[in-house]
Formats: sequence, structure tokens, C-alpha cells
Amino acid sequence: MLSVGVGPVSLSIGHLLLVFAFVVALIVGAIVGRKHKTPIAGTLSDIFVVAMISARIGFVIRYYEHYQGDWLGMIDIRDGGFDMVSGLIVALVFGGFLMWRRANSRRALRHRHGRRPADLGLYHRHSGPD
Repeated sequence: MLSVGVGPVSLSIGHLLLVFAFVVALIVGAIVGRKHKTPIAGTLSDIFVVAMISARIGFVIRYYEHYQGDWLGMIDIRDGGFDMVSGLIVALVFGGFLMWRRANSRRALRHRHGRRPADLGLYHRHSGPD
């Protein structure tokens, strides 16, 4: 597995890409939040932390037989164990919950998600004959 070591910390390329994607999301969130005059970095951070914790819990539940005798091993993330499906599902549910509860950041978060299909050209209007 490819990894990058910085001092005592060694991160796999997948984890580095995840951190990079989170930083990009924070930058885009800051730009969109500034447009709507609403800070959404805290909301994005909350979603990220809850998703990572739930992904770890999902991984430990999936491989519980390996962690039965090692309770400290459950929280040791050096094995790289995160269940992507459970993390993604919880991130979507928690993000929806936060959008429902925090009305001020709802427009800023929904703005980016609502624009994505239009950015990809999925809702392109056809004006004229084929």
C-alpha cells in the first residue's frame, strides 16, 4: 500500500486524498458561504467528523470478531479501517438533518448541491430541432 510518512505519522494515499478533498470542500464552502453571508465551515466539519466516526464504527462492527479481545484496537485507526458505505450513509443523513435544523446554512449548502447537475450539463435545454 502506498503511504507517505511525515515524522512519526504515516498516512496512506487514500487518507491523504480524503484530507485533500475535505480541505477543498472547506475552501468551496467558504466561498459559497461568503456569497450567502453564512459561515458553513463548522457545518462541513461536523459532517466530516460524524462521517469518519461512523465509518470507523461500521468497520469495527463488520470485523468485530477481530476486535473482541482488543478494546483499544477498536479506536486505533492505524489499521486503516473505515467502512465507506456506513460513513457515506451517515454523512448524507446527518447533512440532511443539519440542513433541516440550521436554516441559515441551508441555502448555502443546498446552493452547491442543487447546482451540480446543471454544472454537469444534465439539465441542458435543447432549443431547436435535432
